[in-house]
Amino acid sequence: MADADTSTGKKVFYRDSKGELHALKPGQENPDQKREREKTDEDRHYDSYLEGKSSGKVRNIGGGYGGQYGIDKAALAASDSFVPTQEGGGALLAYGSTARLDLVVGAAEAAQKHAPAQAYNRSAKIKGKPGQAGDAQIDSHTDLIKSGGTKLQQALERARAGSDSDDDDDDDDGAAMSAAKLADRAMQVYNIPVPKAQQLDVYGNDLNVPKRERKMRKFIECFAEELQVKTVDGKVVLKDLDDLRKRYGAVFRESGHTLRGTVRRRFLFAAPGAPATFVLDFERHESLVTPRPGLSLDGSMGVLPPRTQDLLVLYQAEGDELCAMWIAPDKLDCGGDPKLGRADLEAMELFPRFRTLVESGAGGAALDVSYQSFM
Repeated sequence: MADADTSTGKKVFYRDSKGELHALKPGQENPDQKREREKTDEDRHYDSYLEGKSSGKVRNIGGGYGGQYGIDKAALAASDSFVPTQEGGGALLAYGSTARLDLVVGAAEAAQKHAPAQAYNRSAKIKGKPGQAGDAQIDSHTDLIKSGGTKLQQALERARAGSDSDDDDDDDDGAAMSAAKLADRAMQVYNIPVPKAQQLDVYGNDLNVPKRERKMRKFIECFAEELQVKTVDGKVVLKDLDDLRKRYGAVFRESGHTLRGTVRRRFLFAAPGAPATFVLDFERHESLVTPRPGLSLDGSMGVLPPRTQDLLVLYQAEGDELCAMWIAPDKLDCGGDPKLGRADLEAMELFPRFRTLVESGAGGAALDVSYQSFM
């Protein structure tokens, strides 16, 4: 690029930014020089920024073209409008030719440490706005995970505690408990409603799981370690307490809160002056879901659809626990027929067979037989 020689009147040529050649008339000012002369401080700051960016000196670019705070500090420090401050920043006294802006860069740096936005504060969404009583400040992702784990544990403990019932444990006065009382306790736990559908907390955990675990534990506590469940013919159905836990774990899980067991008729067998050690119940089970016969007891290989089942169940009690059970289907629903009385039930085909089991378990001792109807 060349300047015009106004003294001689000769034409002077110059090349613009595109490389094109132009001739200046006598007295005409070079357009590039004119633009440079008319530049404001803002234009010079921007040019300094472009120069630094192209040379690789400016790398951390924040809000706008002027560095982290919208200001090119290198260019600004060289400007007459910039006055350094004791905090290491500076104040911009003049911005262009008309506006006045008080900006302290050092203060802007200090302001970078700010609280997270409320809209994206997951903890605040769960617990409320920061600053409320009981809120804990979560300063990192690790703290958030730890806090979530603590809340999860607390939620599970509350669910387990909530599954307890103050009135589902019978008072024990130290006397031996009868088979009827133990059977009633087992049936009471059996009827605790726990939904099959999931009840998820904010962490995606099913709060019905600890409730179901509590129900299963209270149910198992009603039975002795050596428990066996057999048919009235002596065929083993559940060989030990572990089999009982697997089968009824599937029953409680798959049947859900509609599972219901009721005792409609009852025969009690007891030595004179002693609690009944044997009880024969006519039971009805509604909304019952059980594992498929002959397959896995835990229901992992399939279950039968919900049904109503009528059973005769003989319980034997020993040491405040149910130590044995014998079962048979009540195919004719004798327990639910209001027309049948005690004599009719004792005359049915299954009753003598259960009576034989009682006499065998009692060692031939004489037993008193009593009858109860709950219909």
